Parts: sequence; structure tokens; C-alpha cells
Amino acid sequence: MVNVRHSRLLLQELSRLRDEERHIDFHLTHGENKTECHKVVLAVFSQRAYDVCMKSSVNELSTVENVQYLIQKLYHWEGVSLSDFVNQISRPAEDLSIGFLVKSQYVSCLEVIERARLRVFSEGILEFWKKDILTDVILKVNEKVFRCHKIVLAALSPYFDAMFSSGMKETDESAVELHGFDASIIGKIISYIYTGDSCIDNTDADLIFAASVYFQIKPLQSICARYIFRHTNLDNCVDVLAMADSSDCEQLVNNVTGFIKENIIQLFQNGYCKKLNARTLANLVSSEDLIVPDEIYVLNLILQWFEGQESQTEGTLLTLLKHVDCPQIDSEILQNFCQANKYLHQYPSCKKTLLDDDRGKSNLIKFRKDEVLLVVRPNNLSDHVDVVCYSFMQNVWFSLNRITNFKAGGSPGLCFHEKGVFISGGSGNLVNFVKYDCCENEWKYLRRMNSKRFSHCMCGIASDIFIIGGKSMHHHTFNSIEKYSMVEDAWSKEGTLLIPVADASCACAGSDIFVFGGSQNVVTFTPVIQCYNVTTKACTEICHFPKGVLTGIMKICSNGDYFYHVTAEGRVLQSSRSDPWTPEPRVIGTIMKGLMMTEYSVVFYKDSLLLVSDTKTAQGESKVIRYGISENKRLFCDIKQLPYPPDSNQYFAVITNISKKYLIIDDSLNTSKR
Repeated sequence: MVNVRHSRLLLQELSRLRDEERHIDFHLTHGENKTECHKVVLAVFSQRAYDVCMKSSVNELSTVENVQYLIQKLYHWEGVSLSDFVNQISRPAEDLSIGFLVKSQYVSCLEVIERARLRVFSEGILEFWKKDILTDVILKVNEKVFRCHKIVLAALSPYFDAMFSSGMKETDESAVELHGFDASIIGKIISYIYTGDSCIDNTDADLIFAASVYFQIKPLQSICARYIFRHTNLDNCVDVLAMADSSDCEQLVNNVTGFIKENIIQLFQNGYCKKLNARTLANLVSSEDLIVPDEIYVLNLILQWFEGQESQTEGTLLTLLKHVDCPQIDSEILQNFCQANKYLHQYPSCKKTLLDDDRGKSNLIKFRKDEVLLVVRPNNLSDHVDVVCYSFMQNVWFSLNRITNFKAGGSPGLCFHEKGVFISGGSGNLVNFVKYDCCENEWKYLRRMNSKRFSHCMCGIASDIFIIGGKSMHHHTFNSIEKYSMVEDAWSKEGTLLIPVADASCACAGSDIFVFGGSQNVVTFTPVIQCYNVTTKACTEICHFPKGVLTGIMKICSNGDYFYHVTAEGRVLQSSRSDPWTPEPRVIGTIMKGLMMTEYSVVFYKDSLLLVSDTKTAQGESKVIRYGISENKRLFCDIKQLPYPPDSNQYFAVITNISKKYLIIDDSLNTSKR
């Protein structure tokens, strides 16, 4: 099976090496023009070059046509137009006997040609590797021998790139010995480089991760980090964090640190916190995102950790206690605490730090955050946008700032990005664009959109927000994509979809925006999944939803390597986020029978999907439904109901952290809970 994303990545890295004139070993000549490339790459695409290379050691080939543009595009297809294909590619392709391009002369869709290029390269380089064709280096691991191509190894591994170009003996010799590795691990590393398949399991994930760090293969390191984090739990998280820290893997360090911050209470109760080192604990207790009931809990955590350490110093304890926000603790409680604890008696400087009068009188109180289910409701029955959040720790709903007189109407676009909820357009206000800042609990009007839209989808990448498809009137669906730059505070036309859609769902992975399904008109839904790359500005069709899946109303969330799609009748589908070019999404279950939702949102939370919808309970209340991914069934949900009337309102939900200074209990939201 072709791994399209990996094929594109490998070719891009080979293109980079070619641009840098690194490891060049073949030349194409046309008169006085000389085009440089890599022998194995050319031979994969060109039958003529393959025949020449297999018959002799010649590293040069004369051509009738100027092939410079063609070779450049074989490596990197970006920017090719139909006129370029006709005028600069077709005839040189015939000259070099590049079969897939010769066959594509009458194809008008360049995306089909691009897909064929990746397929030919992927299948060809795999065949060259497996059949030992044009290999030029042997990797020896103990008694095992792996025959490879230097340029392919160098493309994804700076370690091998440096080895083969450094002037060391390995540059010229055909055999390299690798010490300190298991042959099976090196085999999987090489297999990944050629195919993109990582073949990781619980028995060797840490070994493959360590090898990918050693050989500096960042894409594989990232895959391993995601796999390891997916299998991180309360029992192993401290050890995983230590491994990630020692490997200098920022991605895994940040993810595991976030996991520990969210689960610090369970770690504390089970005694796992004693295994943390002082630097890591200081990082945790200094963070606003540490999910704890109060500052007394933080103080207890520090002292329990300190008691469990073999080496105890006053300086270590003093450093940690400075991160306790004492102004939030009642002074009498704090006094009693200091009197009762032996370490605070033993180290006067620590006791003084906690009871310092100046700290107690400080107005600069540091509020920690609470993990919440944030629900935004642009109400098509009023002019306001309400915001509430449910605290998982406190089991209570809180009201946050609403925006008034927004008049969103029906079907505005919403997305969560950079700690903010962005809302654009809507049938009642076609060009307005606002942001709810989760850190400041504030609304801000942003620059209005250039085009009128509703029923569109949105997502954010880096400092940009993308507005995709939608309508400007009820019977006109369009395919345009616009971009808002947060840096420049400006809108620009960005690109186009292959298929115009409204009411689609979208999500990002790297520089790709995936647009899932949607409606083309009132009665026509598309099963197509489209991919728009924000760098190349090219849109391609990658696969389809299975037959019978309602794609006109669908919501999406993601976690780790997967996208989860929920249809209006409650069917749950899963697709790959790490390689979305793999076959179509598959149905994994149904949330509950008899569902038919008109407005809803779905989020991923602790191996479950939380469905926030207008579905009514027997008592006529809107509710949150929990669906377990592992159990593949509906589970009990602590959130009894939504604090809204059960009319057909629009919901947007996200899991985020909100500062406790904004969490003020509104009794009207929690009457049924009590």
C-alpha cells in the first residue's frame, strides 16, 4: 500500500539534497546544458535511465530535449500548470521513457498525475530496496546485513547525510558497521525510511524511539513520541517523562507533562509523585495549568514529595515552596499548617517564606486553571453568544462572558485555535469576525471578512485562520478559501476547493487542511475528503467516506493519530490523522440508536467522545452523551445536562483550561445537579 504522505516527504527531502548539490551522482546533458540528479531517483521514474544504469556504470546520459524543468518537477511537483505539462514536461518525458507521464498526456487533472508520481516513486523505491537494485551501501549490525541506497538514508537522516559526505572512510566504503543496536530495530528503522511504515509495538517502541533520536530521523521520532504518549498512563508517566527529557524530545516532554498536570491528584494519591525529580516538580507546581483543588493541596504535594526523598536540603524545599500562592490560603489555616509540619519547623527560612506578610498582602494573586468543557452557543433565537463551562473537578457549570448584539443567525463558522474560540459570519451577520479569549475571558471584534459566508468551516494553522467553502445565499455553495492573518490583521484570498461544499467539517494536520464531506446543495451530499495544503495552495481528492454515511451534517474531533467523525444519526467513524491518505474512514460504532441531531459538537476527552447536542432527555433537558472509544459503547456521563433550554440551538464545544478567577458559580446553571 502506498503511503502518500511519506512518499511526498521523502521526495521533498531528496529535492532539498539536490538543490543543495549533495550526493549528486548522475548527469543529464542537452547540448551545453547539464542537469544534475541522483541515479536511483531517476532510474525509479525513467525506464531509459534504468536500462543504462543496469547495463553499465555510466553516470551520464545525453537527451534530445532539455529535461531540467522535468527533473525538478519529478522531485517536487509544486507549481505545475497544464500549460507547463504540455510545453515543458510531455516531450522530455517521452525522451526519458517516463511511463506514467507519457500515459498522462491526455489527463486534464494534475492531481491525478501528482498521485501517480507518488505511487510510481513509492512502489519503485521499495522494489529497488527489496531486490537490491542500484544499492550502494551495506549496513552491518552484528551478523545481519542491510543493503541500502546512501541517498535515501541521507534524505531522512542527518546522521547518515553527514556520514556519507564528511570525508570519513564511510563516505567511500560500501559497508558501515553499526554498534550498540539490535538488528531488528535497525531493520524497522530502514523499513520506515523506505516505506513510512513504523511497525511499532509495546515491546520495542522505546528502542525505536531511541534509535530515531540517535539517527536524527525526526518524522519517525515524532511517530514514536505519539505512540508512546498514547500508551502513557499513571503507572509509567514519570518514567516516560524522564526518557523524553533525556532524549530532548520536546513534543513528548510537553505531552507527558500536560498529562501529569491533568492527573496530579491521582499521582499524588498513589504515591507516584515521589519518583519526580526536583526540577520536574518545580516545573509542575509553578504552572498555572496544574489541575488541583486549591493551594493547600499544592503545599501538601510538595511536603509529601520532600518526605519521600533520600536527599533532603533546605534549599530544595525553599525553591519549591516559593511556587505556593499563599495569598489564596486562609492565614489561620496556614499558621496551623506551619506549626504542625516538622520540615517547616526544621527549616525556618521555609516557614518564613510561607508566612511572609508582604506575600500575604499581595494583590498579584496567581490563579491556577481548571480543566473544563467549554461550550459556546451562538443562538439563532437571540442576538447573543453565550459561553459556559463545566469543571470536571468541581462537577459544576460556570457562566463566562457572553457577547451581546452579535446576531449570528444560523450556521456561523467556529473553531478553537491558540487558546481562543473564533466565530465568523452566519446567516444573521455574514461578515462579522470575533474571538473569545479563553485566557482573558474577553471578546474581541476582529477585522470583518471580505466575503459574506454562512455554513462554512474553519480551522487554524500557526498564526492564520482559514475560512473554507460555505454559502452567501441559500442556493449558492462556493469553493473559495480565505485566510485571516493574526499577525497582519488582514484577510487574503488563499485558494479553492476541488468541490464546492457547505456544512462540511475540517481539521488540520501539519500544513494540510482536510475537508470532510459536506453538502453541494439542499439534497446532494458529497462523500469526498479533500486535502488543501496551505504551503503549495493545491487541493487534492484523497478518498471517500463509505456508502451510506450521512456526510452533509458531520462533526469531527481528533486525538493522537486519529480523527473521529460523528454523523447526525450518531454513527462514529475513525480515520488516520498521521497518514490521512490511507483508505477511507471506517465505521467503529454507534453512539445510541434513534439519534437524529440538527445541531451538535463533539470533543475527545480521556478515551471518550463527549457529544454536546440538542438531543433531549425524557425530562426535556438537553444533555451531554459520552461514548467510550475502547469499549465501543455509550458510557455513564457525570455531566447531567446542558444549562440551556432544549431548543435547536447551535453548539460548539472544546476541552480547555480556564483560570479559576473567572469561575464564579451561577446557581441557575446547576439547580438540577443539586
